[in-house]
Amino acid sequence: MVKKMRKSLVDVQIEKFFKNMEKFGFTGEEILRLVKEYGEVYRRC
Repeated sequence: MVKKMRKSLVDVQIEKFFKNMEKFGFTGEEILRLVKEYGEVYRRC
């Protein structure tokens, strides 16, 4: 239950992140590359 809750919180953070990145003019590919790098860092924590 807690894991599912945390997942949805992470999804919300990612959506906010995507919207912010689009505001700064990043393209989809750049965002995906950043998310991949961010995801690897996130998993290491």
